[in-house]
Amino acid sequence: MFPAGEEVATFLVSCRFLLPRAWEESLHASSLNGFTLKEDDDVLYVAFPSFHRIEDFIVTGSEYGEGNIQTGNEVFSGCLKGNDDQLALVHQGALKIFLHIMENTDFKTKDDPVKLALLSVVKNENTPSVDASNLAIKLSKKNCTRVELEWYKECCERDDIGGYYDSFKNQNDKKDIDANGRRLKLGEFWDEIIEMWESHALPSDFRTQNKWVNASMTYRELVEPLDIAYYYRKSEGMGNYLKDGRPHRHKVLQKWLEEKEKTRSAAGQIVRTKLPFLIPDSCFWAHVEEALKDLKEGLHQRKGNLQKFEDYVTKLINDRNISSYVFLERSSFMRWWQEYKQVQSPEWKLASPLYKIMESESWKG
Repeated sequence: MFPAGEEVATFLVSCRFLLPRAWEESLHASSLNGFTLKEDDDVLYVAFPSFHRIEDFIVTGSEYGEGNIQTGNEVFSGCLKGNDDQLALVHQGALKIFLHIMENTDFKTKDDPVKLALLSVVKNENTPSVDASNLAIKLSKKNCTRVELEWYKECCERDDIGGYYDSFKNQNDKKDIDANGRRLKLGEFWDEIIEMWESHALPSDFRTQNKWVNASMTYRELVEPLDIAYYYRKSEGMGNYLKDGRPHRHKVLQKWLEEKEKTRSAAGQIVRTKLPFLIPDSCFWAHVEEALKDLKEGLHQRKGNLQKFEDYVTKLINDRNISSYVFLERSSFMRWWQEYKQVQSPEWKLASPLYKIMESESWKG
């Protein structure tokens, strides 16, 4: 909200007498594609469309220009106290307009802590774009490391050693050791990005930018299988990656993708006709490892879990969301499959969709 007229540069962060009308204007703006301007009682209301409920935000902290905003939406960039001593959020879109007003008016900040706090937030607002540009340069350099891991994957498939997941887990060759070094480098890079994001050092729309959504998706699909292999190699089958071992970065990057997918129309969804180079479910091999443990404990004891895994794999194949290297003869999945079908009854073989797919090799398409 901005007072109209000569004092247009005064930024009203919070005022209990104006908030009801401001809330009314914001509700109206939420149904539009752009912001609205409306003057009433010498106050100019600038309302931004928002698709987030106020209940989604929990704000703590009370220092000028400081605070902690606990939200998965990351729409707001700062937390302030207004003139009525009430906590208020500063929307990044509002900050940009505020910055424009300050640059084009005689804006004084002396003896006004709220104005000083806003100036501090605006100053910090300019930093994320610089940080994002630097990360883009780093990403282009890290792409070389990613390509080297893709080449490693292809080499493992040509060598008929069960695919890059099993090769990496066994660590029997120098190329596996080299791949581990590349895995660690890429992990450090994405950990840095997540840390910057969570400390509000990146633009609010960073996680929705196609460049970063696609880069993070490729990273996760390519490298998380190696993280899973490392985990089960070190834990010697005692742990559960999905419950206890999954790195924070993979959870965050998966959430970015899922939220991006919600904004895409049905027409924009991928319909596959061929098996992909990488498995979209980057946790696939963790499911395989748990299925192997379930099978070891006994079919009858773990029948429910094993049936869920069988249905899961069947759906992946039918949706063309599984990679061909999974079916290499020496892969962990094929080891599970050979053991699993041996302990099944003749009735199961007649009724199981997965059995028909595997025996006829119709997964090849």
